[in-house]
Amino acid sequence: MRSSVKQRSGMMLVASVPLATVFIAGAAGPAAAQCTEQWVQVNAAGPSPRAGHQMVYDSVRGRVVLFGGKPSGSQAFNDTWEWDGGGWQQISPTEPIPAPRAEFAMAYDSVRGAVVVFGGEIPGVCWTNPIYDDTWEWDGVRWEKQAPETHPDARTSLSGAFDAARGRAVLFSGAARCLFAPADTWLWDGLTWRDGSTAGPAARSLTALAYDPVTASVMMFGGHGASDLNDLWQWNGVMWQNVQQTSPPPGRYWHAMVAVPAGLLVFGGTGGSACCFGETHLFTGGGWTALPGPSPSARAGHAMAYDSDRDEVVLFGGAGASGPRLNDTWIWSSRPVFSSHPVDVSTCPHQNVSFTAIVRGATTGGPYIYQWQIEDPRMPESWLDLSDGVLPGVGLLSGTETATLNVSDTEASAIAHIRLMVSNTCGQTISAQRVLRVCPADTNCDGTVDFADYLEFLNLFDAEDPRIDFNQDGLVDFGDYLEFLNHYDGGC
Repeated sequence: MRSSVKQRSGMMLVASVPLATVFIAGAAGPAAAQCTEQWVQVNAAGPSPRAGHQMVYDSVRGRVVLFGGKPSGSQAFNDTWEWDGGGWQQISPTEPIPAPRAEFAMAYDSVRGAVVVFGGEIPGVCWTNPIYDDTWEWDGVRWEKQAPETHPDARTSLSGAFDAARGRAVLFSGAARCLFAPADTWLWDGLTWRDGSTAGPAARSLTALAYDPVTASVMMFGGHGASDLNDLWQWNGVMWQNVQQTSPPPGRYWHAMVAVPAGLLVFGGTGGSACCFGETHLFTGGGWTALPGPSPSARAGHAMAYDSDRDEVVLFGGAGASGPRLNDTWIWSSRPVFSSHPVDVSTCPHQNVSFTAIVRGATTGGPYIYQWQIEDPRMPESWLDLSDGVLPGVGLLSGTETATLNVSDTEASAIAHIRLMVSNTCGQTISAQRVLRVCPADTNCDGTVDFADYLEFLNLFDAEDPRIDFNQDGLVDFGDYLEFLNHYDGGC
């Protein structure tokens, strides 16, 4: 990741083990250098407002997976969503699926390609509301309930991470009814839960865990215990070790944390009389430094995931300072970010249409360089740069090196896959792939194919209007009528 963030330096554990850089995301800090990471809000329809959900990055499928959460009140969700870098898609798996829940643990097992979910609750009175002790896995297609003989007791308000060095999902503590769960550590290998508890952190709820690949350890920061905590711990597969810190940020819980190449990014949370935090801090070698830059609004109960393929952090939702649930999406990256991707365009022949995108971020990297591209129909997944002028089979192009691509006089039956590549000295990013589809049978251009289009075609046919020369032979004749009927019967 391009960044002004210093490269990791060692830090002191109580046991003198070197550790990584750690962030907490938003307040003012030292002057920004070129290509610093920035938060950018993305205009993307997606999951409904919620808090207490979880997100992980599925590195095999290149998707951020979101599950569950809760609106205001005593309800919860059990919907599954995926973020592909350009937008949210709701997945509708077949039964069975996990019961609605919030405040559960979720981790991505990169060895087996499975998302692991454990525990959680339906919000309500803590002595009577449902609390779960079940284990589920998502493989990208279906949910499957696991049946281990041994498992943690039912609990909620816990966190999890996948220990890639040892191939285990790791859970710590949480809450059971109105009490804290034990200060226990549980390990899941895909078949069995094992209690790996040792002396270490105090019991707590609503903490945050993340796996740090540089130190090959699971890190834990903060949580709610006897007080609102701001301690930092490292799990090495055998034991927990406390990380020494100087001038740590205020204690917090219900925050989110992910590992990025430079360290650990923590954003938000609540604690003490403050609800909520919206800060970014950098931890290196035992000391904390505040990072500058705008950030999402202060919140707690949100979720984050690091997309290692696109080298960016995705944040969604949470509970705002005054309590409302949020459904905004943010990206943290040093590269340009699409705050608005182009959208698919469906039209009829001989129209003027456009694709538009809005790019933000990487403001210190100089002007954006735009380049629209089209997928080579002869070689799928191979992309060609576009230039202004007539593109046979599509139409007249302009704006191919701007944020808006214009297509004039669209040709009948055109189908083109389009994307925008944007770059500056801070890096390059590519928009979601979009489709231009021209429907010859929609002769009245109302967006539907029906009998009115048939009547309109007959009028144009009688007038020998060149717009219905679908076979492009220079004549309006019976061949065009057959071509129209073929599209009409096919729905386009």
